[in-house]
Amino acid sequence: MGTQKLTLELPEPIFYWLARLSKLTQQSPEELAVQSIAGNLPPSVEDAPPEIQAELWAMQQLPVDELLKLAHSQAPIPQQERHLALLEKNQAVSITPEERQAE
Repeated sequence: MGTQKLTLELPEPIFYWLARLSKLTQQSPEELAVQSIAGNLPPSVEDAPPEIQAELWAMQQLPVDELLKLAHSQAPIPQQERHLALLEKNQAVSITPEERQAE
């Protein structure tokens, strides 16, 4: 895998913490920064099932306050009740493929 160069300006406390971790772990600050960035990136939309990729792309364009509204929203009561009924049925027996695909 090739690499690209990126220059960052870090606040002093973060820089000193990175330098300290570097000494403690015997890894370069660059290696630690790459690990931290890679571990904090959102999952790739391309890795999601094709049927939800368009919706995920659209969500990535939303402002943070809109994403928070979505994250805190609840499904309508009938949908919640159906979901719970299907969960209970699946535990008791098994649900049909058609029920599994229903929203």
